[in-house]
Amino acid sequence: MVTFYFVINGFTISGLLQVSAFMIIAAFAVLSYKSSHLHASLVVWLLSLLPFLWCVNTWTVANIRDFVAYFAFVVFVLFGTKKINSYDKAINIIFLMAFFHLVFLIINILFRDSFNNFLYSTFASKAMPNLNKAISGNYYTGLGYIPGDTSGYFVDGLIILFCTKSKNNEHMFAPKTILLAMGVLFCAKKSHILCLVLSLLLVWLLNAKGGKRVSRVVLAIVSIMGVAIIGYAILPALSGIPMVNRISVALDSFLAGQDFTSNRTALTSYALQMFSQNHVWGIGWKYFNSFTYNRWGWSNYVNNIYIQLLAETGIVGMVLFVFPMLITLVRTIKAFGISRNMENQQINQKLMLSLGIQFFFLLYGIFEIPFYDYTFLFVYAISVCLANSAICEINTYSEEK
Repeated sequence: MVTFYFVINGFTISGLLQVSAFMIIAAFAVLSYKSSHLHASLVVWLLSLLPFLWCVNTWTVANIRDFVAYFAFVVFVLFGTKKINSYDKAINIIFLMAFFHLVFLIINILFRDSFNNFLYSTFASKAMPNLNKAISGNYYTGLGYIPGDTSGYFVDGLIILFCTKSKNNEHMFAPKTILLAMGVLFCAKKSHILCLVLSLLLVWLLNAKGGKRVSRVVLAIVSIMGVAIIGYAILPALSGIPMVNRISVALDSFLAGQDFTSNRTALTSYALQMFSQNHVWGIGWKYFNSFTYNRWGWSNYVNNIYIQLLAETGIVGMVLFVFPMLITLVRTIKAFGISRNMENQQINQKLMLSLGIQFFFLLYGIFEIPFYDYTFLFVYAISVCLANSAICEINTYSEEK
């Protein structure tokens, strides 16, 4: 439902529609709940709702939307525990939507001006600032107005592709990988490439045992260094790809001692100053966005979710938000270690997929704001539910054995 919602998001940006969609998601999660798998560790997700009590200064439509979205996310995580094969259709839909957006991205690349004119004529006025920013930066958005959201579908598709690979689909692995990787490159999100590579690398390392893991670490280091050297040498020949252009500009700025973060260091500095005003409880939910709007005329995020949470919700709020994510990651890693010794490929692959998405979400938070970006937040919710369901099935298997 979330995936299809974002297909029409640019055409009609309505706070009421968004709130309604998130409430429906929460209701479906509760109504479809039939088992008794509420683990004690899931209580920490309920505690993560507490910061809203002291951090929301004014209940604007945007703040109500964000609260309802996170509330729906927590409900979904609590009640989304199912049989592990119940998620196959959801995963297939996410993977299908990656190629759905890839088709429109290719059309966008081949017929750029005509396609952009189509977007201008049909998208809601609230989408125009982001769309203009993307087009002026020579990014491609496909059927969307935020290149990061479009790229997010391709990232999800690649993680699904790598973590559910089997002999049955091996012959299509390479062409699908190339197509989805091309999508990420033309959306020009540098952080996506970095976090995606690191996430898949971590899953690959965790999937090895003993000495084999050490050899994989060495191979990974050598491969990364080799790719970096070769990539730097051939950058000029690939200048037509938006991602390459962005990396080239960032490298030139870095080597010249200039700011290569697109002014993100300034945003981080402001956020840390706000954090210093109230270390414990923060300065208020979404205050940073209001500050940037009043100062520059447009709302902006810190582009580091952890620093923004520190500034707005203080140490207490940041811990309450992030602790459940870390607990879930640790539980998933432990379950993955157990599942490798079980003769159940389905559970093993689902845990690999869960880890891949979790790693990406947590790493991406260093560079962007996935906590506020529901394209990523609800796919992350799927990964948490996958982990909880797999852990329940592992526990059942152990008891039966």
